[in-house]
Amino acid sequence: MDFPHIEAPGGRRLAYLPEPWVEPFLLTVLEGREYPPLPFKTFAPPVIFDIGAHIGAAALYFAHQYPRARIHCFEPNPKTLPVLHHNVAELAQVTVHDHGLGDQARMADLYSGVHSTMQVSFLPNPENTPDTAAAPIKDVASVLAEVPLVAPALVKLDTEGMELEILNALADHLSAVGVLYVEYHSEADRRAIDALLGADFTLFHASVAEPDRGIMGFVSARLLEALRASEKVARFAWPKPAPHWS
Repeated sequence: MDFPHIEAPGGRRLAYLPEPWVEPFLLTVLEGREYPPLPFKTFAPPVIFDIGAHIGAAALYFAHQYPRARIHCFEPNPKTLPVLHHNVAELAQVTVHDHGLGDQARMADLYSGVHSTMQVSFLPNPENTPDTAAAPIKDVASVLAEVPLVAPALVKLDTEGMELEILNALADHLSAVGVLYVEYHSEADRRAIDALLGADFTLFHASVAEPDRGIMGFVSARLLEALRASEKVARFAWPKPAPHWS
């Protein structure tokens, strides 16, 4: 595949599309700054859902960080799917699902980004162009019937505005989630995500790119209590916010 590459964890190389701003963002992912791990050595998720997998940067990072986890990448964009498949081809633990997730199964218009494929969205906004491609969305319930979340699962959710719909569809399964990384694209969504997770999850990481946009990392309150009881971690060991490229 004739694309530029950057070094990824474990001596691998990540192919990427030559687009504005993409390389600095990919580096924040590959270096563990976008999705910093919990500082507990005993945390080992058996299953990882990478929802909005793009070209697979997070999948390569998670595969290196959690080598025994089964990783499921969900990506509907026909422009990035070939690059994603290429990047994870040698990782037996990774399965690519060529569709998005939602509360209902449907075909939907996927709007192109003004500058890059990182802006592609099912929900048109100022960062999109009128150009669209039809892409499949599968309902969360049917996907989980085939690929269940196994506690303590790790879920990464970056879907350019679809996060809340997907989280609401996952609501009955959140007890199986140990760690959740979720991007938000409005203040209303951020508050709704907080309300949905409630006291069952504790915020441990946040990076705000600008008002109404950022990424949050949550850990299950029950899992955090168990990890703290079994493993002592210094306060300075917790992750610090990473620069956010948009």
